Amino acid sequence: MFKTFPNWKKLNRMKKTLILTFLLLIVASSVWSQPGKRKEALEDRIKSLKIAFITEKLALTPDESEKFWPVYNQMEGERAALYAEKKSEIDEDISEKDAQAYINRHFEVRDKELLLERKYVDKFKTFLPVSKVARLLWVEKQFRQEIMSNIINKARNRKGR
Repeated sequence: MFKTFPNWKKLNRMKKTLILTFLLLIVASSVWSQPGKRKEALEDRIKSLKIAFITEKLALTPDESEKFWPVYNQMEGERAALYAEKKSEIDEDISEKDAQAYINRHFEVRDKELLLERKYVDKFKTFLPVSKVARLLWVEKQFRQEIMSNIINKARNRKGR
């Protein structure tokens, strides 16, 4: 019966996406309501959701997953190191010299990020079809957008109470 339904695969993916979104909202609300290790717990849960999201959107086979995730996790570790290098605040009364140093560091890190992405795209292409590698770039962006959208919606709902 369901196999003859023309959009069953799309409907199934929509359901999966809705379930992931719902889980994210549950995770976010439970983490924000707990004192203490909220940030760490939220990061762990978002990471789990990201793994499920990427796996589903790329339709990774078990063999592809086995090769993909160690390389992806290595890339994420290097990305985190770059973000830590980039992360710093600017005071309102920053000197011109410090402002220029911040701008230079910002672009140096962005250049490193681009080199890192190119390096890992080449690695992924050794064991994934190019179409899945291209889709990965889009899927990561889509995941970030969904996370931001859920956070914004959650904040709006809090204000509306």
